[in-house]
Amino acid sequence: MHELIVLAVAVTTRCYECIAVHMTKAIELGAIKREIVEAPDVVIALNAGAALTYSACVFDALQTN
Repeated sequence: MHELIVLAVAVTTRCYECIAVHMTKAIELGAIKREIVEAPDVVIALNAGAALTYSACVFDALQTN
């Protein structure tokens, strides 16, 4: 799903607003929790520390949806 790729990019670029927008859109398009969690996992594998910090934004936002 395109939105999951964009969500991963948002984590890489460290954009809180982008993370929120694209995660919400991914959910609207039918992404399940496991798929959403996998997107930041890939980024963490490639981008280490900074990605880990910003991935927490995805997990926090996922809990509120």
